[in-house]
Amino acid sequence: MIDVGSQFAKKISTIMIVENLTLKQFSQRVDIPYNRCHDYKTRRKSNPSINNVFKVINAFPIYTCYIMNLDPTQLHDQIILKEKL
Repeated sequence: MIDVGSQFAKKISTIMIVENLTLKQFSQRVDIPYNRCHDYKTRRKSNPSINNVFKVINAFPIYTCYIMNLDPTQLHDQIILKEKL
């Protein structure tokens, strides 16, 4: 079984290092409360909500494949669906 909380903690830590951000700066950029971001980093069993995963992806779209564990070489096989409103 995948330990989502631990993986997410590692991924946001790596993004913070690469982007040279403090936890406070990261929190502000992704629009997730500081305490929640702190929990993700320190309490590795704290699983992110899908909404918060989307917030991180929207703030850092260049890391989407990394965050979602996607193989970018397989993206050309994806079918793009458009929602009807």
